[in-house]
Amino acid sequence: MPFVTSQPLKSLSEYQRLPKPLTDAQYYKQYLETVCNNATLALFVMDEYQQCVYMNPAAERLTGYTLAELEGRALHDVIHHTRPDGTPYPLCECPIDQVFPQNNQEQGEEVFVHRDGHFYPVAYTASPIREEGRTIGTVIEVRDITQEKLAQQAQKEATERERLLRQEAETAKERAETLLRSITDAFAVLDHDWRYLYVNEAATKLLNRTEEQLLGNRIWDVFPDLIGSTIDLEYQRAVKEQRTIGFEFFYPNWNRWYLNRIYPSDSGASIFITDITDRKQTEQALQTSEARFRNVFECNMIPIAIWTLDGAIIDANDALLDLVGYSRSDLEAGEISWRKLTPPEWQSQDARALAEVLSQGNCTPFEKEYFHKDGRRIPISIGAGLFQDGSQSGFFYAIDLTSLKQTEAELKEADSMLTSALTAGSVYTWRWQIQDNLVSTDAAFANLFGVDPEAALKGLPIEFFLSGMHPDDREPVSTAIQKAIDTGGEYLAEYRVRSTIGERWVVARGRVEYDAEGTPISFPGAIADITERKQIEAELEETEERLRLAIESAGMGTWDFNLTTGRIIWNDDCKAMFGISHDAEITYETVERRVHPDDRDRVNREVQAVFDQQSAGEQVIEYRVIRQTDGVERWVASRGKVFYAPDGTPLRWIGTLLDITEVKQREAERQQLLDREKRLREQAEQANRIKDEFLAVLSHELRTPLNPILGWVRMLRAEKCPPAKIPHALETIERNAHLQAQLIEDLLDVSRILQGKLTLNDDSVSLVDTIKAASETVQLAADAKAINLVLNLDSTVGTIRGDANRLQQVFWNLLSNAVKFTPATGRVEVSLSQVGTDAEIQIRDTGKGIRSEVLPYIFDRFRQADSSTTRQFGGLGLGLAIARHLVELHGGTIFAESAGENQGATFTVRLPLSKFQMEQEVSELPKSSRDLAGIKILAVDDEPDNLDFLVFLLEAMGAIVQSAQSAKSAFEKLAQFQPDLVISDIAMPDLDGYQLIQQIRKQSDVPAIALTAYAGETNQRQILAAGFQQHLAKPVDPDELVNAIVSLLN
Repeated sequence: MPFVTSQPLKSLSEYQRLPKPLTDAQYYKQYLETVCNNATLALFVMDEYQQCVYMNPAAERLTGYTLAELEGRALHDVIHHTRPDGTPYPLCECPIDQVFPQNNQEQGEEVFVHRDGHFYPVAYTASPIREEGRTIGTVIEVRDITQEKLAQQAQKEATERERLLRQEAETAKERAETLLRSITDAFAVLDHDWRYLYVNEAATKLLNRTEEQLLGNRIWDVFPDLIGSTIDLEYQRAVKEQRTIGFEFFYPNWNRWYLNRIYPSDSGASIFITDITDRKQTEQALQTSEARFRNVFECNMIPIAIWTLDGAIIDANDALLDLVGYSRSDLEAGEISWRKLTPPEWQSQDARALAEVLSQGNCTPFEKEYFHKDGRRIPISIGAGLFQDGSQSGFFYAIDLTSLKQTEAELKEADSMLTSALTAGSVYTWRWQIQDNLVSTDAAFANLFGVDPEAALKGLPIEFFLSGMHPDDREPVSTAIQKAIDTGGEYLAEYRVRSTIGERWVVARGRVEYDAEGTPISFPGAIADITERKQIEAELEETEERLRLAIESAGMGTWDFNLTTGRIIWNDDCKAMFGISHDAEITYETVERRVHPDDRDRVNREVQAVFDQQSAGEQVIEYRVIRQTDGVERWVASRGKVFYAPDGTPLRWIGTLLDITEVKQREAERQQLLDREKRLREQAEQANRIKDEFLAVLSHELRTPLNPILGWVRMLRAEKCPPAKIPHALETIERNAHLQAQLIEDLLDVSRILQGKLTLNDDSVSLVDTIKAASETVQLAADAKAINLVLNLDSTVGTIRGDANRLQQVFWNLLSNAVKFTPATGRVEVSLSQVGTDAEIQIRDTGKGIRSEVLPYIFDRFRQADSSTTRQFGGLGLGLAIARHLVELHGGTIFAESAGENQGATFTVRLPLSKFQMEQEVSELPKSSRDLAGIKILAVDDEPDNLDFLVFLLEAMGAIVQSAQSAKSAFEKLAQFQPDLVISDIAMPDLDGYQLIQQIRKQSDVPAIALTAYAGETNQRQILAAGFQQHLAKPVDPDELVNAIVSLLN
């Protein structure tokens, strides 16, 4: 036979010592094939036609193809023909396939297509194969770099996260510094020795010191004159009493008043200083103002009175009493009321002024009238203010306007001309003295024409202003002026002015004045700038034209309904929307028949409503139509306006019609997207909430069994444990170590609790044993506090059906809380009794108790008694919620009772008893069945500690064990060792347990057990589906492992 080996040769000399029944060339070929077959890199050999002539097993695993499937085919056409984005990868662009024609080595990275269709990155080196000076093929070395890419991406993401965290930290620091800098008050931080630790910019300005002069120095050294001052005494008192103190202080050195607030703390004090000098000066000014007001009040130059909200005048000076004709005795008798002084028609004005006073503190002066005592009316100007002392009173002054009103009447006639001009809408005024040919104008008129206002006020020739007009407008304006002079009619003209701000349109109005003989003497008038109006008119014309073009181009239908004759005019676009021929006559019945039946009543109601004049005649409605020609359903939007006769009768109804089918379709699609996004967001929020709750439970659950383990270990290490107690200590440590291992499995169940998917083991459970086991886990904590832990357990109470571990968790939680909240030398009592068909477990303590307002929520998740309790004891935020859930899953109830704080608490659990007792089943196999003598077992695990223990355990049971620290090594030993059973880990480098069992199943049906830390149900299903017969979770009990081996081999 030719030499065949699966072991790599160490040297060429070893190869030369082998028997050589074949030629050297054959052996050399055999040797190369063996080397290639054992290579970890994928190797491909292409001939001069770029067709595959060889690929090693690593290449077959990499591509998913066998040599038989690829031999004689172009490698590019099978595994390299498509890019990851789905586009074709032309052969001419592939650097690998350019090696042969270019006779150069190429190396780099590419993406291959696996047989199952997925893409994966590879690193390659392609080299030409040369023989006697010519290239006869290509050899390609390929390595899968998927994990390297993932690691690079993970590193990149980690680096980015670190950068963002640093950026957020810097931002937070900058915000804090910005906040302190932005405080307008002076702010400083002092240590216990009164040294400045921090001052903001406002503090350095107020204290008139630099940061270097302040930081690190004692306040009394910087300001020695403050020693013994009010600041010294108050600061010392605040620190001594540990309370905030605020006080005002006058510093004579700077002649300033300051408001000081000191906030003591454990590490020193924080100080806010506000300069209140302005406020103090304001207070002084107020006092001065009050004195001045009294002087003004009593000097009687102006009528002044003090009023209240109920209408009374409680004080008045003599000037006011003289104004309204009352005496001081009338005032003191309460006979004067500002409401009674006011005529009825002015009461509403008074109400508005009062509202303004109440909202703003004063009102705008206004004119009104008062009744004199003799009944006559007095015109006055009045103003009022409200005192800011909360007294709901104020002052008012009243100025007699009798003389002013008389003067206004005299001026009324003189102002009539100006009033006429203003009524005509004038803005700029002018007057032409015709005989002197001088036009005088106001400043605005002069500025418009670019004339000096002073010169225009004195008067300029009319030709001067005519020259400022647009040349095309001068003759028409001159003609209009002459016509007004000749006929005495109104002068009206529109023209353009060449202004300093550009060309402006104005409208001019005026009327000639004549003397008694009829000679024109003056020509007053006004002009208004109408440039904007002209622009609006032009824009309106342009808009109308655009609207007409838009209607035509948009395919918008227009319609006109003569309500008097009943005639309806539709354009062709309207008819097309309804599927009506363009030459058809339109009636309301024709339109109504084409409206969708589901919309017809609504459309008719809105049509009837629009004919009511109170509706303003405007109508906008959307509805569906069924086209007459093809029966297609379309959406249309109708907008119309009704015009009425003076008596309210509708005459004409015109409007537009627009096809909005596509809009409605987009709206429906958008709503569907919004609904879908909302559902997805709610699902994401729910998933995130479940994740957060699960992580909180994770920390709580993992710490539970560590207490007795660490306690006994520390006692054993300190050699404080009596020898008689050592077996008990080791038993407790072992039991809780098993419990912690079980909790790893339970953590998966915790997430199911939050999702409502937790399932429990259904076993017969002894409550006595379960309670005792739970009490042992808290015994050390109770002993440490000298708490008397008493168990009163009725051993005659039957068993229940349930999960012993979960029930032990419930009792441990309640006992742990009882010990935690009970002070030293207290008492915790656990009782078990039968109440009817239930088992009742009560845990009483003499501890802190529970407040009545907290008691109803004590079993809610994350609910805690209060913040102080939380800081001292850790609270009842999670464990009780878990306990309640587990009890309810067992068909039981749990409730808490407490007389109040420091009155202790009682937690009661009731669980339904089994209807009949079941004898305990012994699941352990007989001793003889665990004998593994002569059984050959291949053990595979990349962790040396795990592998050593597994080999030791199996060999102790009599098995013949061969070990392997990798899947590759195990596969090599499989053929030589020929095991009866394989036990393999799952997570291993290079090739994992899944890949190992797949390779084994190609050659053998040897039984296999997966021993792994992947303990979830999903992992178990995946492992069994891969080809393993059994799944055991780490850490595994030795008896459980042996029983599984015997069971599987039997």
